[in-house]
Amino acid sequence: MDTSAWNALAGNIGNLLTLAGTLGGTFLGSWLQRRSALKTAKDMIQIERHKYTQDRLWDVRKEAYTSIIAGLRATAKAANVVNDGFNDGYMHPECGSAWKRDPGSGVIGVEKGPLIPLV
Repeated sequence: MDTSAWNALAGNIGNLLTLAGTLGGTFLGSWLQRRSALKTAKDMIQIERHKYTQDRLWDVRKEAYTSIIAGLRATAKAANVVNDGFNDGYMHPECGSAWKRDPGSGVIGVEKGPLIPLV
């Protein structure tokens, strides 16, 4: 073989190597990109699951807080009723005692109101 044939063969081999390198780089790049895209998709799924779990936890907490507040409001109403019972009219500390003396008979009686047992 003469030198021109060797030069042509070397040029073709160089072109083939360049083509192989380009195609290999392209395939390697696409494989890395696909792998990165899959990892990103998996990460996004995990984030969405976490957000959904946190939303559900907040919903449960909100329901619990609502029931606690409702219980506290009911307790406040009951406490007001009890407080009003102790501080209404004849039981109010500024109105004097619930006991009164009938000036004509000398008998001590109780003004209107519930009977409170003395223990």
